[in-house]
Amino acid sequence: LGRMTALSVMVFLVQLRADRRWWPFWVAGLGANVLLMIGTESKTAFASTVLAAGLLVVYAMFRARKTLYGAVTVALIGAVGTATVFVTTNRDVVTRFLNRDATLSGRTDLWADSMHAIGKHPIQGYGWDGFWTGWFGANHEIWLEHPWLPPHAHNFYLDITLNLGLVGLTLWVLLTYRGIVRAARYVRAHPNALGLWPLTYLSLTLVWAVTESQLVGRNIVWVLLVVVFVTVGYNRPPEGCVAKVAPP
Repeated sequence: LGRMTALSVMVFLVQLRADRRWWPFWVAGLGANVLLMIGTESKTAFASTVLAAGLLVVYAMFRARKTLYGAVTVALIGAVGTATVFVTTNRDVVTRFLNRDATLSGRTDLWADSMHAIGKHPIQGYGWDGFWTGWFGANHEIWLEHPWLPPHAHNFYLDITLNLGLVGLTLWVLLTYRGIVRAARYVRAHPNALGLWPLTYLSLTLVWAVTESQLVGRNIVWVLLVVVFVTVGYNRPPEGCVAKVAPP
């Protein structure tokens, strides 16, 4: 629910910029989802929304400039790097703010055990959906260590490596990188609010991937991700095509 409210908040933010004639409806939807997010007490949803909203502002500022690619790179790397350094050096402060223990509700221990399992089949993994199969599956040792019986690694990058190994992880990284580059090119050719959506959504999924695993599967997140990849791939503008846009 927290993840869906984060998605809804970003949708209404983009709509608020895209069609201001109906701004009362967009503001009402935005406010309702913010309240719902607060009610879920999902700190991951809150953090990902704040970060994605900040990136949306950066993309809007540089959307029709030649420096957009650099801005996207610096924004994404800077956001991830700053968050990593801050969490590493201020772990107690962060955990108190998020109302979590030092293991982030057991996630850090789970990640360590998942890394150990990856080491047994690092190249091709355990096969798609071949690891988290229950007590008689490859994950039984992790379940013995974690009585809460995690259904996945709570980290997409770890799960795709468990499923498909380093081969699958490498392919996913290349796919994501290509999608971000094309999304940045798409923004330059369509420098309006809706043109910002593919890049914003890809950024949001990058944030989700740190603590979520359900990016690929029978769900709306995967459907929208496929739509974004197809949109920025099929509607690629010619190299050097940049539309003019008024300052934000």
